[in-house]
This record gives sequence, structure tokens and C-alpha cells, in this order.
Amino acid sequence: MAVRRKAVKRRVVVSALGAAAEMIGDIAPGEDICGVTMGQFSLIDLLEHLLNQTGPADVAISTWTAGIYDQERAAAFYANGRIRSIKWLVDPSMFGRRPELAGSMIAAFGVGAFRSVNTHAKFMTISNDRWSLVVRSSMNLNPNKRLENFDISDCPKLLAFFDGIVGQYWRELQPSLGGSQAEAVFQDILARYTGEHRPQVARRSRDEVSPAMAAFLAAG
Repeated sequence: MAVRRKAVKRRVVVSALGAAAEMIGDIAPGEDICGVTMGQFSLIDLLEHLLNQTGPADVAISTWTAGIYDQERAAAFYANGRIRSIKWLVDPSMFGRRPELAGSMIAAFGVGAFRSVNTHAKFMTISNDRWSLVVRSSMNLNPNKRLENFDISDCPKLLAFFDGIVGQYWRELQPSLGGSQAEAVFQDILARYTGEHRPQVARRSRDEVSPAMAAFLAAG
């Protein structure tokens, strides 16, 4: 599966130290940006910077892994409306490798926000009536202090291509707590996910979750 488009005007940025906002700055409509970093920021930093320019937007994220701090930032963007809607494509191993993420991410976004698929792809779409942003990157949602690359494009054709991939999984797969891993495993995690470690919950996701999860949210 591939998409072709005509050559565009591209801006190249390289930095070993600069933050996302410093390296990228404002994006011009229709612009294409290619960047290389030494891992000083991650996909969540790109998301925050781009949302600062686009305003409230619909978001889709494909990632192999995430960190607690990074998903909490994404949850805050969702709870305060900067992210209007979100779809996550995650590898089945993510919650198994990072079980501490399961309760907080599901509580914040709802089970219906996830599709689990064997993936190592890292990409993100950010769209509203004005912008059609697509980020392709070596970065996961969490920082990695190594050489990383990214491309950002404002391109309706690319947006349709990547959102089409996400949409296909949304139609073909059921909401998942962990792919091939049993839901009971994650319900057990949720049952133990209480007290001071419980995150602030985006209440508007309550109608998207199972009765067991709804009971968990109601106890918050």
C-alpha cells in the first residue's frame, strides 16, 4: 500500500538540542518539513506543538510504545478539548510490556479509542477544517535519546491515505484492551488500579466503555 504525490516545497531542519517549537516554528499551508534530532523530543512534543498552531483537532496515533508521562499529556489534551477525538493503533505487546499503562490509558480515552494490530509504524494525523497534517517519524510517544527523524506535511492526499489505513482497522477490528491477550488480564489490572495512582479521567469517554469499566470510572 503506497501513495504518490507530486514534489512539494520542503523545509529541512536539523538539531541536536532544539525543542520541537524551536526547530519547526510555524507551518505554512501546504508545507513539507523534514527533520533530524538527537532524540531531545518525542512524538508527544510534536503533537503539542502542532496543536498549538492548529487549534482543536481530530487525532490518530500509531505507536509501538508510550511512557506514563507522555500518555498523561495526551490525556490532558483530550480532556481539555484540544484533541476533539482520538484513535490509537497500538501493538498487542504494548500493554503487556507496560501493564502500568493499561489502566490509565483506558480510563482516559475509553476502550473504544484503541485498535490493537501488529505494528511498528509511528505516524500521527492532526486534522480540522483548516489543516490536514500528517507526521511520519521514527519516534514513539516516549523520548528516546538517539538519532531520530520526522516528516510533517500539510497535505489532504496524505491525510486521506493514513486516515484510510486507520479507518480500515476501525471497521475490521473490535475495540481491544490488548489484542490477543485476554481482556480478563486487563480487567484485573483495572481492579488493582486504584488510590493515588488513578489518573484524572476524561469523563466524556464513559459511554464508550464496558460496564466493568464504567463502574471503575464511577468510583473515581
